Amino acid sequence: MVRWFEWAVDDTISEQAWHRTELFDEDIDFQSSTWNEGEEGYEDWHTFYLRAVDDQYARSVSAKPFFNAHTIAPTSRIVRPTPEVDAKWAKLVRISWAGEDLDATNPEKRPVAYEI
Repeated sequence: MVRWFEWAVDDTISEQAWHRTELFDEDIDFQSSTWNEGEEGYEDWHTFYLRAVDDQYARSVSAKPFFNAHTIAPTSRIVRPTPEVDAKWAKLVRISWAGEDLDATNPEKRPVAYEI
């Protein structure tokens, strides 16, 4: 009888690598931080390790699929002031912007953050 599962991402050696769960599925965020010019997005290769622990505390051999986490880069645009050729702006200017993240998990499809 399976008592719980243990999972890890990429690292199985460090002390905090393994996570324990009694669930049979979970939503797990995987990092995608390497820019892929040809795909116009970010990606990273990962290995996901999963093993079961039974009622006698024996552990199964780990299942370990290898996959590429890919994300589409978000877009951003300046909304205000409207950019004009040779525009003269005051010393203090309020700039407004908007963005869209096509593969975001939130329904508004907004980027998580903006960098200035």
